[in-house]
Amino acid sequence: MPESKKRLLKIVCYLFYFFLVIAILIFTENMSFPQLGGVEKKEGVVIRLGEGYRDNSIASQREESPSKRSSSEKIDINSATKKELELLPGIGSTYAERIIENRPFCSLDELLHVSGIGAVTLSNIKEREVAFAESSSDCKDVNLLRNKEEKEEESDNKKVSQEGCLENSVDINSATKKELETLSGIGPVYAERIIKKRPFKDLDGLLNVSGIGEIRLKNIKSQGCAFVSPR
Repeated sequence: MPESKKRLLKIVCYLFYFFLVIAILIFTENMSFPQLGGVEKKEGVVIRLGEGYRDNSIASQREESPSKRSSSEKIDINSATKKELELLPGIGSTYAERIIENRPFCSLDELLHVSGIGAVTLSNIKEREVAFAESSSDCKDVNLLRNKEEKEEESDNKKVSQEGCLENSVDINSATKKELETLSGIGPVYAERIIKKRPFKDLDGLLNVSGIGEIRLKNIKSQGCAFVSPR
């Protein structure tokens, strides 16, 4: 065989093996092989493989609805730790402490008794189904106590409406208990809580007082009696 033909045959063979290797690489890259105890990196996500091959679809299924939990994973607001309560939507460190202070709760709706927690936050917690209130034998006693406080506040409000107060006459940082009781929705119980939480930078600071929420604060502001003296 002439030398020129031998060289041409070698070149053809080299090209054949070259394209064969390229084809094998492309083929193996598009295939998924089972692995045991290995780690596969795909689309920027590392997936640890334990028993056989698992792809990104399994990981994505686990992350589809992080907002909803099974009943065993829900947080009992009557027994949860502060850190667990902080996992609830809209609940930070401050609100978690207030929830613990106001325990026990007979239902999630009673979170509205916690200062700063309003209808929006409560609605988010309910919609995401992340919490529940395990009722206890103390519920009846708690409800009786809260009803008693509400009745006291109502009677105090009637007295205030009859007596009235002057505009900007009650400095919440220096007022006496009796003077604080002239404010809208503030009876003896809340007056004592306000005194314990002093000093306040502004009226909005009253939201840090247990039991005083957005509605009560709005009524106090509308009344026009309360103010915070500049320092």
